[in-house]
Amino acid sequence: MQRCLCFLIACLITIQLTAQTIPIARFSHLTTAEGLSQSTVTCILKDKYGFMWFGTMDGLNKYDGYQFKIYRTKQNNKKSLPNNQIKSLYEDPHGELWIGTMGGGLARYDRDNDSFEHVIKPQIGNNSIDVSVNAILEDSKGNFWVGTYADLYSMDKKTGHLTRYQFRDTKGRAITAVVTSIFEDDRRNLWVGTENGLILLNKETQRSTYFTSTGARGALSNNKINVITQDGDGYLWVGTYGGLNRFDYRTNTFTTYRKEQGNSKAISNNVVLSIVPGGEHKLWVGTEEALELFDCQTGHFTHYQNNFADEESLNHNSIYALLLDKEGILWIGTFAGGINKYDLNHTYFQVFKNFHVTSGQSTSTITSFAEQADGDIWVGSDGGSLNLWKRATNEFIHWDPNDKMGLNSFSVLSLLTTRDKKSLWIGTYERGLKRLDLSTGTFSHFYSGKGPLQLSNNTIYALTEDRQGNIWLGTNGGGVNIIQKNTPEIRKHRADGQAHALNNNYIRAFYEDDNGDMWIATYGGGINIYHPADNRFTCYNRANSNLQSDIINTIYGDSDRNIWIGTIDGGLHRFDRQRKTFVNYREEQGLPSNVINSIVEDNNRHLWISTNNGVSQYSLDQHTFSNYNRYNGLQGKEFLAGADLKTSKGEILFGGNNGFNVLHMANIRRNVHAPPVIFTDFQLFNRPVVIGAENSPLTRNINETKELVLDYDQTVFTIEFAALGYTIPEQNQYAYLLEGFDKEWNYVGNNRRATYTNLDAGTYTFKVRAANSDGIWNSKEAILKIVVAPPFWRTAWAYCLYGLITAVILYLLFLEIKSREKLKNDVLLERLAAKKNEEINAIKVNFFTNISHELRTPLSLILDPLRKIIHQDISMDQVKTYSRLVYKNADRLLNLVNQLLDFRRLENGAASFKAHTVNVVELINEICEAFKERAQVREIDFSTRYASPVIRLSIDEDKFEKILSNLLSNAFKFTPNGGKIEVAVERSETVVEIHVIDNGIGIPESDRERIFEIFYKVDGVHPYENKSSGIGLALTKELVELHGGKITVQSEVGRGSDFTVHLATQGTILQDKDDAFVARYEELLSPLFRQETEQIQASETDTHLKEDRPIVLLIEDNPDLQAYIRHELSAYFEILSATNGLDGLELARQSVPDLVVSDIMMPKMNGLQVCQELKADERTSHIPIVLLTAKQTDDNKIEGYTHGADAYIPKPFAMDLLIARITNLLLSRRKLRELFDSTHRQDTSGKLPELNNLGAIDRDFLQKVEHLVEENLNNKGFNVDLLAELLHMSRRQLYRKIKALTNQGVQEYILGVSLKHARNMLLTGKYTIAEIAYRVGFSEPSNFSRSFSKYFGMSPKNYLEWAEKQNN
Repeated sequence: MQRCLCFLIACLITIQLTAQTIPIARFSHLTTAEGLSQSTVTCILKDKYGFMWFGTMDGLNKYDGYQFKIYRTKQNNKKSLPNNQIKSLYEDPHGELWIGTMGGGLARYDRDNDSFEHVIKPQIGNNSIDVSVNAILEDSKGNFWVGTYADLYSMDKKTGHLTRYQFRDTKGRAITAVVTSIFEDDRRNLWVGTENGLILLNKETQRSTYFTSTGARGALSNNKINVITQDGDGYLWVGTYGGLNRFDYRTNTFTTYRKEQGNSKAISNNVVLSIVPGGEHKLWVGTEEALELFDCQTGHFTHYQNNFADEESLNHNSIYALLLDKEGILWIGTFAGGINKYDLNHTYFQVFKNFHVTSGQSTSTITSFAEQADGDIWVGSDGGSLNLWKRATNEFIHWDPNDKMGLNSFSVLSLLTTRDKKSLWIGTYERGLKRLDLSTGTFSHFYSGKGPLQLSNNTIYALTEDRQGNIWLGTNGGGVNIIQKNTPEIRKHRADGQAHALNNNYIRAFYEDDNGDMWIATYGGGINIYHPADNRFTCYNRANSNLQSDIINTIYGDSDRNIWIGTIDGGLHRFDRQRKTFVNYREEQGLPSNVINSIVEDNNRHLWISTNNGVSQYSLDQHTFSNYNRYNGLQGKEFLAGADLKTSKGEILFGGNNGFNVLHMANIRRNVHAPPVIFTDFQLFNRPVVIGAENSPLTRNINETKELVLDYDQTVFTIEFAALGYTIPEQNQYAYLLEGFDKEWNYVGNNRRATYTNLDAGTYTFKVRAANSDGIWNSKEAILKIVVAPPFWRTAWAYCLYGLITAVILYLLFLEIKSREKLKNDVLLERLAAKKNEEINAIKVNFFTNISHELRTPLSLILDPLRKIIHQDISMDQVKTYSRLVYKNADRLLNLVNQLLDFRRLENGAASFKAHTVNVVELINEICEAFKERAQVREIDFSTRYASPVIRLSIDEDKFEKILSNLLSNAFKFTPNGGKIEVAVERSETVVEIHVIDNGIGIPESDRERIFEIFYKVDGVHPYENKSSGIGLALTKELVELHGGKITVQSEVGRGSDFTVHLATQGTILQDKDDAFVARYEELLSPLFRQETEQIQASETDTHLKEDRPIVLLIEDNPDLQAYIRHELSAYFEILSATNGLDGLELARQSVPDLVVSDIMMPKMNGLQVCQELKADERTSHIPIVLLTAKQTDDNKIEGYTHGADAYIPKPFAMDLLIARITNLLLSRRKLRELFDSTHRQDTSGKLPELNNLGAIDRDFLQKVEHLVEENLNNKGFNVDLLAELLHMSRRQLYRKIKALTNQGVQEYILGVSLKHARNMLLTGKYTIAEIAYRVGFSEPSNFSRSFSKYFGMSPKNYLEWAEKQNN
């Protein structure tokens, strides 16, 4: 045993480690490197806003947690500091800040202007005293005291006048004193510290009590006083050059604390420069050599001094100034180290770094931990081998990695102490597994090999002990090895591709759950779970679950039996046992990194998670994350997987590349102080704004400004702000809102600037709030009202001026416009009068043009029959027929004339109205009887329906007959054959309604309001009988209103119309015509005629026409005129007829007549449109067209010829003239055909003859025919039917077309084209006659020769000889 211990000692090397020796205080530093003006800090103050002020020997510093603003004296600037050496700082109860300087007197800080006001130098008699102010205080009674090197003064703050307080010794003699400090205790005693002792001043009697150092027991330890203060327990403390003194009010004696040799609990130095109460019966004491924490109850001092190797210790030992603020931050001013800060709110983790090995090697990469029974910690490192941390002495014992019989490895990857604490298992990198017997200090070695007692791999990343005491090894490529407790054989599980086997050989961590199943973390294979009951594995990975990564670093089970998984790049996972799924936590949920290295639970239900970006704490109750980083003393951002341990004391250890941290749960603090937020700067166009400068919007300090007014051209500005929370200020968070512009708060992290550009004129409110480093938000916002003034031209005064100028201009314009309008109206009246005359003339011309058509048609049927009776020898039967026709049309003319005269009288108000009471039922029956024959002819269901057989009304029978007749005529015109028309009479007490109802074509809604206007016709509507003149309904409305009634209409397109006449039952009230209505009709002569001529349907289409007589198509809508013309022309021609232009066009295309005679004014399609359509169609383009019309002006004739008419005959006309014109056109066409035929036979060019009289469409048609014939010369199936099909014509249409153009039949024309082609081939001399015959479609050459001879008058051979002679 003794030999083993000697060997162990020989192998151990004690190493020195930099570690935290006093865990209660870690210091951060603010030096000139951070912007401090100078390193000697003489005084510290925190003002009412939360700004920190530091006086140095070279300037005054204001600090907001981010940057220093330095104030120094400036030449010729009376508002700068009076001197750069700052001795004292004081904020009075009113919040005014006072600065005492070395030799420069006293200054007061002007917050509004961010400048200083120099207090006037004291005047005593006629002498001026230059003072250095060491101490400042305003007592509870408002007396303002100033302590200087010259004496103590009371000062009037308003005037700056100083009154010297005369000190006197015990004998009453006046003495001077260098005042170093002034303090008022809670008993309102005023204590004055001087270089000659301590003075208790009675302010009423001005008598003083002196305390000096006499060397006696209970006396002051030293006369040179540096500082006076009082603790929370009411003790007065005095710091001197001879130690620390506590005053006893009961005995007026002091207890002194001095340095004692050999006593580490005593104060380290007797020069006490500063004191501040620390709470909980403690004092912070600054001396020449250390910062001391004094326990008033034990009388022990804890020393904090500079440690060169520890960068987070005090950076200088001489402590000049101390301040403990309300947030628990201790501010320390040093002689040459600037400012040190100890933050009691700050969680700071104990850290161990820089392992110094005696061999010269060093390492800080910590990979693993294990705890011994005595609480000492084994620390494994990569490159530094194995170390034992002796916690009692804070020393580290290093194991020699070069000992072949010992550890024999520089790289330790994993550690495990067994439950019995007898063995330490050590996993290494490529050096196998080691077991250290902790009782003997001897090692056992396990290496890889093929034997049952050997490992499968020498690199061991993970170690654990199961419930049976078996040791599980996770290897790097060798799978899982198990060293069994009761047998030396090593069990192995490797990935072999089998079902229910391990799926990956790279093992990183183990966890045994409460069921005894072993969870195994793999690198790339996800999670494997070994079930010992049936010796099989199950697997969770990205392929079969919602696991976000297959690279698993760690597995951990918490106190709630949850299993947590740490992955690389997949974040943290919690396994849901019931659903067999994972709940994922990533950076979006609050983690600092998605790489999880270790998970450990503390005793307070928090998970501690090490990552690649610091450490995170997860609350199992609150489900929130709190993150810690370099500001909390972490060894670095990145930690190592598996480098974790929870000690028996509840501490948590995490290892990383730069050492390891120890997390003491008792030291975990949460900063609960919500920081105030203030404005620190205002900039325009990224340049700071100087208070009170020219055009500056700032008249006082931005933080003192409540409202800021900006010019219209100052709209690009930046507001800077700061949260005056000094616990990790870099992690303070901000949110701001500009009311009137922003719709919601802008959460900007740690950004302290808000910039806005190009704001519109208006009033805005800027708000900013802040949160501390732990996310505690302050509900109180800093508020700044911002007014962006409009430019002058947009101010209220400017708008008033604009309004005045506008009013003047408008008035002048009004006068000018009034004058011009009067002149313009005079001219306009003249123009309107002239225009009205033109319109009246145009309406009259249009009326007479329209009415002339209606007159000329019956005139034609009167004059021409009379001419025949007079000049021709006709039979008596023909005379009677012509006479009846003349009488009928003469009667029609008479009715038209009578109606025109009646309408004129009606318009002039001279129409007679002969009203008497009649039974309208009988009258309506009589009127309807006249329409029954028409209904029978057209198979229309015509009926009547009455509410009563007797309905009496006072009416004018003649005018009522016209009303109903017009309505019935209108119904018949627009109701199709086989339709339905009903006359219905309904009655109430006051009104009789007469309905004329049809199921005709109906009236569009857009036209219903206008159908009662004169000459208005609905576009696109074609009547089934004679066309409408557009007058009947207008006249009807006039007649109804003459009866004191009204007429309405209800209609739907496609379903018919219901015209309703409403007449009063209690007599007829003759209404005066509306003046506007009468005036309108006085300008018009409204033509009215009734077309009651029985319409004879003449739609005969003789399909068996005689080919020897020309076919003439007659298109005329007047049945009498059509019958007359048809009868006269039928003696000479075959006649086809149609009653409207559309039917006529279709009939012309089907029958291809020799000539067309057409009226112009017709329903559905007028004659001009028919003419244009026929001339544009190659099937009918050759047909001559004669137009008949009542329009006979030159313009009308030009329009007709422009549309392609061949002749234009005005009505009335002589029938002989029409027959002669038709005959001449037909003879002319015949001569053209004969000329074509002869020219076609004589032409030797092979081309169509150039006939100028042949139209372009007809020439193109014949060229197309010849081209088709030539293409099909060799086609034996080519015939007339195929040619017609290729031309998209019927056989008849093709025959009529070819005959009309060429005077040849179709077969004859085809033969002629073939023979002409053969002739041309013959003239080339390249082919024999037989070859030519076959090429042009003849089956026998003999037939070809006969046809050729017949067509050209000589045989092919003779024709060839004749042609040669002609060429020679």
